[in-house]
Amino acid sequence: DPQDNYTKRTVFQNSTLNVETKHFIFKNEDYDPEQDQLKEIKVEIDPEMCLTHYATMDEETQVEGMKWINLNPTDEETSGILGFEFEKPQDFITLTSSMPNLDIDEEGIQLPSQKLSLKNNIAAKAALVATTSKPQAKDFPKEQLMPQPAAKQEEDKVCAELDFKRRVLEELKSLYDLDQMMYVSPCNLFEQNPTTGATVVREKQIGFLLVKYAPYKYGFDLVGNKEVLMRTLLTEDLNYDIDEKNNKFIWTFQDESGDYRIWIAQMTEDVHKLLEMCRIAQYESARQVTVKENLSEEDQKWLMDIQEDESQIASDEEMEIEFEENYSQEEEDETPILDSIQSINNPMVMVGRENSLGLYRESNEGIEIAQKFPIVHQYGDFRPSQMMLHRQDGNLVMLDPARPKSIFNFDVARGQIVDEWTVDGQSSVIGISAANKLAPQTPEQTFLAMSQKGLFTVDPRVPKPEKAVQSKVYSTNPNLTCLTTTREGHVAAGSKTGEIRMYTQIGQNSKTNLPGLGDSIKSMDLTLDGEWMLATTEKYLLVIPTSSHGDSGFKKRLGKKKRKPKKLVIKPADIAKYKMAEISFTPARFNLGENTEENAIVTSTGKFFVMWNFSAVKRGNLSQYKIRELSEEAIKNEFKFNEENTLITHRKKLELQNASKSSG
Repeated sequence: DPQDNYTKRTVFQNSTLNVETKHFIFKNEDYDPEQDQLKEIKVEIDPEMCLTHYATMDEETQVEGMKWINLNPTDEETSGILGFEFEKPQDFITLTSSMPNLDIDEEGIQLPSQKLSLKNNIAAKAALVATTSKPQAKDFPKEQLMPQPAAKQEEDKVCAELDFKRRVLEELKSLYDLDQMMYVSPCNLFEQNPTTGATVVREKQIGFLLVKYAPYKYGFDLVGNKEVLMRTLLTEDLNYDIDEKNNKFIWTFQDESGDYRIWIAQMTEDVHKLLEMCRIAQYESARQVTVKENLSEEDQKWLMDIQEDESQIASDEEMEIEFEENYSQEEEDETPILDSIQSINNPMVMVGRENSLGLYRESNEGIEIAQKFPIVHQYGDFRPSQMMLHRQDGNLVMLDPARPKSIFNFDVARGQIVDEWTVDGQSSVIGISAANKLAPQTPEQTFLAMSQKGLFTVDPRVPKPEKAVQSKVYSTNPNLTCLTTTREGHVAAGSKTGEIRMYTQIGQNSKTNLPGLGDSIKSMDLTLDGEWMLATTEKYLLVIPTSSHGDSGFKKRLGKKKRKPKKLVIKPADIAKYKMAEISFTPARFNLGENTEENAIVTSTGKFFVMWNFSAVKRGNLSQYKIRELSEEAIKNEFKFNEENTLITHRKKLELQNASKSSG
């Protein structure tokens, strides 16, 4: 239809466009020789045809197309407007790049509100020039080829944006191959002051691109005057944020002088496409495989559905976390702390150093050492790690990286290692966990262990050195890294590749597998009821609902019903404000209590303690966090049982942090 890009008669539903020097050839992909159908349509490219690029909005998706005056109508046709629509908006760039001398007019975007009524459409069709001779472009008023915006102001804006876009695209042709450009948008570039928040314009009307430089190597280019003005590699060290609500890409870095700079690219194109392309690029660069080759369609959808911004959250929602007084313990022992674990039964903390263990208790003065135990082992130095209190704090189970096949049992009352176990005599153990979330409160003998290739249930009562009584060992190494359990004893295991496996129990196949984002999972935690999962990577946290429509992913394969995960990051503005040289999260933890609903998440990076309001995160508000600068680097954080206080472990001391949460 000449006056409405929404109303049209479809000739080919599914076709392929081949471009020759002077012709468009449309091949009908649904052609059936037994039906009365056209196999192809050949259109001569003529300067008089008024070839026009247009766009419409269809259910919030922009559809781009081309149309022209039909200069050579057949006997069955009336003269009028012909055209086609691209399957992907990027295909328009492909076409114009392959035919740089093609003269194309720009129409702009026609909004759904500009649709004509059926009556008007019929009238418009009746008003077409009817002739059997070759029509001329002058026979078609401009408004019949180009629908007019509702307001002149909107028309001017659209035309200016399209001219801006066309000029940027022209500049890119000499710099990139088409398959390199994963996302292209004209933008204006701003720099924000990390202290005051004030912004200044640095560049106007330049191009922003997500570029594939080589297999599994990606980055962002800012282009102006046919040259690259700024190039930023997309690596795990890049701290960025995509603000869908305001159509912005924000990133920060530390320059050569040590100053932190915040850059903001204000896009004209929708940044949701950029968000999806960044996920693909990050996954592929981390895994060194392609998304299409490695992930099923349902896992690709899960990857694309991850929530990273707050575009659907009411702007007036405010959640506050206030830090209160803190207590720290300092002692003369200069040997660095390697690990710590606090009891969920009483106010006790076990601290591991090389060749020694310390038992600490809380008092009115803070945290004080109550007893120190030397560790004497027949093979020499001992470095405790993966410490876990067991059997109502009567035992401390731990590992030593120098002896990877062994699990050590320390009797707290006797003050010495009393047992050394293996799971099967061959596997190197990299992690241990309680049989269920509250098992340390009970005399439960069994616990869980992990190697890179499998999971084991360990029972110390077995009358042989190999204590595994149940196992799930994979023939192909899944590179497992960490595990955790629910109150019911369901198990979640993370991996180096970012995949997460959910098990009903050890010995069975996993019920649900999540692909992750490609980055190694360094720790896992679960809420007591198992409804929410928390995965820690080096640069971000993932908060993942574990059930859907009443089905638990631990008991049943969720498949396409997997719910949208949430990605927690520190915003670039805060990274610059606090001058965080590098983001490296310690294992994140929920608060834990027997009759307490989890409402907070704690972690740290370097000298900074970070607490997210989990109640807000569940509602989709991902930036409700507080940062507190510490006196020195933290290596571990966890909540005290049934309390809002958190225990922060440093290399030289322990610290208790009090915090309160409120909403306003």
